[in-house]
Amino acid sequence: MKNIIKYVLAVIIGITLSCSDDENQVVPDFLKGTEYGVLLDVAVASAVEVSLTDVNTYELGFTVSFKGDKRPVQSIIVNKSYVSSVNGESSVIEEEVIVDFPTTITLSSNELVSGFPNLSVGDLGAGDSFNISFVINYADGGVVDRFDSSMRTNFAVSIVD
Repeated sequence: MKNIIKYVLAVIIGITLSCSDDENQVVPDFLKGTEYGVLLDVAVASAVEVSLTDVNTYELGFTVSFKGDKRPVQSIIVNKSYVSSVNGESSVIEEEVIVDFPTTITLSSNELVSGFPNLSVGDLGAGDSFNISFVINYADGGVVDRFDSSMRTNFAVSIVD
């Protein structure tokens, strides 16, 4: 019994010592590619469901910022992809690179379709959408492209009837 208590105590001390200096710890493998370091904050200011009758005049507006300073942020990339209700998702296109925070971005419907081959605003139909996603580039070379789904960082703009 005494040996078990000794082993349990040794494990507790080992865990305590390994967690006591978090500032100098290397990011654990299971957290690589996640939002470890800062909390990305995306505030969408416009509707994310667009009526087909309003698609020509639609403007998407959102503000990108972050909270925390565990790792200095070099830039945040805003990506977009088009999802056709018929053909599925297109490739991902880099829309903008942000280096000053917070930054407010406004994209017209023409800017949303820009860069996708053979796609114009007139081609959009009900059920189509645009996925807006983000990549954090840290000053130390770290790259984050996955975010906790409860934070609603990445979002979609859907075309509806």
